[in-house]
Amino acid sequence: MKKVFITICLGLMAGSLLGQNFMHSLYKYTPNRVNPAHASSNDYQSGTFLFRNQYASANIKFITSYAEFNQPFFNKKSRRSGLSLSLMNDQINGIDVYSLNQISASYAVNIPLSKYSEMSIGLNSNFQSKSLKTNQLTTGSQYIEYFGFDSNLPSGENQDIINRNYFSFALGLNWQKLDRHGKRLFSAGYALHNLNRSENSFYENSENKSPFSSILTASATIKENYQWHILQDLLIRHEGPVTEIITGPSFSYAIGNMRSESIKTMIRYSTANNIMLGLVYESEN
Repeated sequence: MKKVFITICLGLMAGSLLGQNFMHSLYKYTPNRVNPAHASSNDYQSGTFLFRNQYASANIKFITSYAEFNQPFFNKKSRRSGLSLSLMNDQINGIDVYSLNQISASYAVNIPLSKYSEMSIGLNSNFQSKSLKTNQLTTGSQYIEYFGFDSNLPSGENQDIINRNYFSFALGLNWQKLDRHGKRLFSAGYALHNLNRSENSFYENSENKSPFSSILTASATIKENYQWHILQDLLIRHEGPVTEIITGPSFSYAIGNMRSESIKTMIRYSTANNIMLGLVYESEN
């Protein structure tokens, strides 16, 4: 079982970012958040912890902690299914306004197509709890025309903590073709999130249902030999009026005997004006 010892992910912002999906900039390292079918994508029991510190503007940054555990299940011949459990906390640092906690579970069934080709079908269910502190969004003062804000007069604004809890469901399909060493050569997947179109607004009587979120992924091996493995990735996300495309290559260079150690780097460009860089060292021991 491979263990990742050092993971460094740098988010370099180019322009301003108005909104983003949680952990989206680290999607390569959180595949089960992209497609629940990935819960049955490999034979290894594994655990992952990620921490993100990413600026959205000059004074606001996202602080995210994410933990995930994956457990495959086998029959006498091959892997038949897999289970993934995850916990996440996402909040804004700098102004204590917003936070989100999520617990998520994905279960996927594996369907062998040939010796090195397989299809998986996955279902995800997650519970999210959001909180918004309105006292950070109010002036605390009454505005008087031609005078300005008067702190001695009541503002009439409620200062409270608003909570919103809801369930959401997702369905995903994923196909992958491996080489004889278990390295992914080609893959393609599609996931549809928020199947129940949950009401996640902080307003009690809002009828604004959350839109469906669809994610299409594809990857292809460009070059592979004893030392090098170059993979090109593509992710397209559509949610409401927003469509985002993320693409870029990953480079893997074997430095140990029998590919026991490797160094991986990745470069990603997003149409939301992001450039992402990553570096991973892997060792089988």
